[in-house]
Amino acid sequence: MAADTSLVTIRMRDVVASLWAAGQRGESLNRIRLQKFVYLMDAVATLFRLLPPSEGHYTFKYGPFDPAVQNAVDCLAFRGLVKILNLKRGDEGTLSVDYTLTEAGQSWARELASVPVIADRLTIAEAVALRVSRLGWRRLRELVYAEPTFVSLAGTGYGRRLHPEQGKGVTSARLLEIISAATSRASSETRHDLTLDLYFGFLHDYAHRQKPGRRVHPMHGGGA
Repeated sequence: MAADTSLVTIRMRDVVASLWAAGQRGESLNRIRLQKFVYLMDAVATLFRLLPPSEGHYTFKYGPFDPAVQNAVDCLAFRGLVKILNLKRGDEGTLSVDYTLTEAGQSWARELASVPVIADRLTIAEAVALRVSRLGWRRLRELVYAEPTFVSLAGTGYGRRLHPEQGKGVTSARLLEIISAATSRASSETRHDLTLDLYFGFLHDYAHRQKPGRRVHPMHGGGA
């Protein structure tokens, strides 16, 4: 699955937003956790009246995977905006690294915050990071495996396109729509946050119900 240049450029924005939001909480993200974090950003984007890229995540070995995300973080590292930490080799011979923004990357993120379209993605990343922090960063994998779109395609094979932003069917957009309607009596100032809290609460509860004895997701092995 190759990624074209325009998609990589878009995902560079999302990678910076993800690493910025995680870094504010003292967290770095490895390859797998970065993919999952960006996927959760895509899943809740419609609540912010935004849509993810037209070509995005697919089902893959360790959960949702978008090749443009990996290409984007590699490009940012090459440009000195992302720092590679904790290089190690896994049991299967694969390399594992953690990513965080360099000082230059953090400065660039602050500059991007003044650009409205990019600032919106930073806002989404901050909203996701806040809820993941409350539930625990070790729960990131379980939260993604509980996302409705992904659940609906579990066990159907790799390479299936994921559309959490679509408003029909079993998707995050549909779930957010239902939750938002249920919170319609809340004030406009609190409704947005309440909807996100209830959405992540749903993911947390679903994941908890699915793991007597911490059952592994049927489509995958482990993966952070």
